[in-house]
This record gives sequence, structure tokens and C-alpha cells, in this order.
Amino acid sequence: MDSTFLDASAFEDARRRYAIGDPDLAAAVARWRRSADEMLAAPLVSVTEKTRPAPSGNPHDYVSLSIYWWPNPLTGKPYYHRDGHRNPEADEYDAPRLSAMARRVHRLALVGGLTGERHYTDRAAEQLRVWFIDPATRMNPNLRHSQLIPGINRGSRQGVIEGVPLVRRVLDAAWLVDQAGAWTPEDRSTFDGWVRSYMHWLLLSARGAAERKRVNNHGTYYDLQVAALAHYLGDVDTVAETLTRARGRLTRQIKADGKQPEELRRTKSFDYSVYNLYAWFDLARLADRHGVNLWDSSGRDPHTAAESGLGRLRRALDYLVDHTSEPKDWPHAQLNSVRPEQLRNLLWFAAAAYDEPGYRSRAENYPHPYPRVHRELMALRGVAMPIQAGTTSRE
Repeated sequence: MDSTFLDASAFEDARRRYAIGDPDLAAAVARWRRSADEMLAAPLVSVTEKTRPAPSGNPHDYVSLSIYWWPNPLTGKPYYHRDGHRNPEADEYDAPRLSAMARRVHRLALVGGLTGERHYTDRAAEQLRVWFIDPATRMNPNLRHSQLIPGINRGSRQGVIEGVPLVRRVLDAAWLVDQAGAWTPEDRSTFDGWVRSYMHWLLLSARGAAERKRVNNHGTYYDLQVAALAHYLGDVDTVAETLTRARGRLTRQIKADGKQPEELRRTKSFDYSVYNLYAWFDLARLADRHGVNLWDSSGRDPHTAAESGLGRLRRALDYLVDHTSEPKDWPHAQLNSVRPEQLRNLLWFAAAAYDEPGYRSRAENYPHPYPRVHRELMALRGVAMPIQAGTTSRE
């Protein structure tokens, strides 16, 4: 087992710094601890607690609503599509519960791992057992009924994207729990079996195959999930295959001028362009762990001639930066306000990947409300960044 998006050496350094009373890290942990304490007191959550049953009738099956679909005002069903307008009915399904569970185990395991206080890590382990291990409450390892549309289907291929919290948060939480010795070998074996079964479902199911072919953010997040799951399991062949596919995906998704055409078609084109690029940056960071450079990749198939000039990821970021000096500069559809501060972490990741001061300077234009907390979180992800002038450890 290895960490996924946390940097293991940076984590060990943070543990050492906390133990000797480093004031910056202490300030960050104090803020994280406040939310972790609330999570300690909250009841454990399970996929079986749903009030909206899955079409299968099995309470262990995850089910969610496709968020941009709304009841027909005259007939109720079938639902109709309103792109960019979220139906609050989605909160009655499993998606919010899954996201809350992922945030919870990650925060509890992180605080417990940094401080050595086992009651946090033990609670994270309890939550992992409830969601993934206990036969009475565990989730079945598939997303067959995710993003269903009442009156139209029992789940859709688009719902595969809802597994992202499992790889962005849960895998590192499991690594932290394992590092702390907070679960048994049987617990870990059963959890790893769940991860393997879910990865196989992504690889072999019709829904997974359909998402694999997508040329928008759904395809990117599919590759991110498979690569992260395979990395966690030590399946280097599947990681390599996925990264090769991702390299070929680049030119289909990101054009030479940095535009992401599929995302620019959306009614929230800036938001979706940023959202897709975060998936790409996570993939690139994971690829670094396997000796694959996506940062400078043109996206060409390795058997064809390489394209000269900047890699596609850098071009995509530059396009977003160049067109958001002022929010009014964004030339595409955007239902809500353009918020350039969404680029903050992308710029910090790019500054580290390219050793480019210009990205660092631009990132500093979007200060985090809790700069020391942000600095420590980025450090745990392997990105060193300076503390902003004028800040104190009291945040």
C-alpha cells in the first residue's frame, strides 16, 4: 500500500515538525482538529441509510440523481434537462452521503496521523468499516444506479464520475489508517478487495467502457479513478496502460491554443474547464510517481512524431489565466460569476511542475483565507510554497 495524492515523505516531515512544536503546522492542525472533533461526535454514515431506494431494491446499491434533470411540471415523469441548474432533490440520494463520508475519513485520519492521537484514526477506521467492510452496511462496489433519470433510466454512464471522492480522499485515508495500525489485517484485506472489485467494474462494465471513450471531463475522471485505484493496489500494468491512454486523450480534449472545446460548450464553461484541468493535474501528479511526464506532453501517441512547443496541460492553464485577468474577459457562456480564484491550486501545482515564477506570482494574486493552513496542505501534497507576508500563526 502506498499513499495516492498525499506525499509520504512530506507527511513524515510534517509529523516530525508537529512533534517538535512547529508553530505553522500547529496552527494548521488546530484548524483541522476543530472540524475533526465535530466529525468524531457525528454518527457513522452508511449507504444503506438511504431514503430513496435504488431501482434494484438492494439497500447496498449506491443510487444518485442526475443533478441537472428536473420533474416535468405537468406530468412529473419523465424528467427534463436544464444544464447548469442543479435539482436540490439530488440531496435526497446517496451522493451527499458518499462525499461526506470521504471528507470525514480523510480529515480524521489526517489529524490522527499528524498528531498521533489514535481516537481520530480509530474513528476513521470505524467509518471505513461501515461503508466498505461490514456485510450489514457496506456499499456494493459499483455505480450501476448513479445519476439515474426518473422516467428515463435506472442509472447512466455519466454517474461513473461520482466515484471520484473514493480516489481523491478515501484511498489516502485508508493509507493513513494502515500507517497508524488502526485496523486489522482482515480489515485491510477486505477493503483492498472492495477497491479491486470496484476497479474491475470500471474496467469491465458497459458503463465504465462508455466513460472511457468520453472526450470531456468524464473521460479524464475515469482515467484518474482507474490510475489511482491501480496505484493503490500496486497494479503497475494497469497504471501504465491508463497513463498511455491519458496521453493520447490530451490532444482530443485540449487544443493547441489551450481551449477545451467540450467544456466550453457547457453553460458553466469556465467552471467545467477548471474542473477538467484539476483532473488532469491530479493525473499528472500521479504519473510523476510512475516516471511518466504528462506536464510536457503534447498528447501525441508515442508511436508518432512529437509535437513541438508547450505541452497541452500548460497551454490549457495559460488559456484560463489569459482570459481571466478580469472576470469580464471570459468569452464563453457562464451562468454564474467567473471566479478566477478557482485557479489558485492549479497555479501552485504548475509553479512546482514547471519551476515557473510567473505561475507563482499569479497564484499569489488569489490568497487563501487561511494561508498557513493552505501552505501546510499543499506541502502534504508535495508542493512547497512561501508563506504570505504579514500573516501570523493565529488563523
